[in-house]
Amino acid sequence: MVCRSSSTDAYVLDSGASYHMTYYCDWFDSFKEWDGIVKMGADWVRNIKGSGTMQIKMHDGMVKNLDCRYISKLRKNIISFGILAKNGIRYAGKGD
Repeated sequence: MVCRSSSTDAYVLDSGASYHMTYYCDWFDSFKEWDGIVKMGADWVRNIKGSGTMQIKMHDGMVKNLDCRYISKLRKNIISFGILAKNGIRYAGKGD
């Protein structure tokens, strides 16, 4: 499955995130259920329900595979800048 961009399924790029995270379990191509926790900003703790691989379509049409955590109580999908950089994917932006 390729994730499409709309206001409800768009991702937030986060420089402080330790993982890619989503609240859409049905987006995973492969999924392994397990329990864990992640500490978010303002000391919020969220339960991780598992992880797996999903595909995301980039603005240029390329499709990338991402290892992602499933967190059902998340309000926004998160892409980690650090994980992108670790995997050799660079981001460039401009403007406000």
